[in-house]
Amino acid sequence: MKKILVGLQKWTPNELEHVLSYPNEQVSGIILGDPFCEYHMFQHGDFDLIEFAEKAKTVGKVVVYQTPVYLTHPIFDKTLSIIQYLEKKKVCDWILAQDVGLIHLCSKNKTTIPICWSVWGYNRSNFISYNLVNFLMSIGIQGIEINNPSWGEHVSCLNLQVFLNGYAPTVVSFRQTCYVESVYKTHCNNGDLCQKSMFIIQDIRRNQTLTINGYVLEMNIPPKLIQSETPPDWYTIHLQTSDRLGDLLKKVSENEPSKP
Repeated sequence: MKKILVGLQKWTPNELEHVLSYPNEQVSGIILGDPFCEYHMFQHGDFDLIEFAEKAKTVGKVVVYQTPVYLTHPIFDKTLSIIQYLEKKKVCDWILAQDVGLIHLCSKNKTTIPICWSVWGYNRSNFISYNLVNFLMSIGIQGIEINNPSWGEHVSCLNLQVFLNGYAPTVVSFRQTCYVESVYKTHCNNGDLCQKSMFIIQDIRRNQTLTINGYVLEMNIPPKLIQSETPPDWYTIHLQTSDRLGDLLKKVSENEPSKP
């Protein structure tokens, strides 16, 4: 049985209720936390993040917190505070992180929530090497999220949990300032531009159509489902909305290896 963790571009109470309605055999847990802006994911920012984590735990779901990609001050302090609060409330099972300073500090503070190196760390290294993994283990990570199934067996042999990023938009580029703010030439106020954030542009240099989605540029084609012959510990999937979740779970089930 595949242990699937579901992340959505925008979480609302209705979306949360829909995802949580799936049995644990189909959806093991959820991923909360936008890599760039909480107001892009939640109407009420971090307040919704805490509330939704609590609701997910009441129905026995695994809760994963995706930390921000750019942890500049004061975002670093706020992120650390969120982790400490989630830990205190016992409503978080894993942290996805890609900032070595945050990981080191959590380890130094003896944070009890295990930390997984996030795929967003590819802006620091776009491949998994022995030296990178050895360093990450030395600062306290207990899992690695990968997007190449062939890496899974090697990571697993090091007694690390393997998170396979099995379904997600293909990100062409991302930056620390919001593309949408640049389009509107105005400063976003707590996500008030997020409802207008899906723009389609033609990239002449790459000869492809791209979607502007907040802080990232994505390829405007449906993602492909990535699976592995060697089952990872977790599959992470990321959807725009939960509407396609049923179809995706069906496709995952159809590709399950047959039992002897």
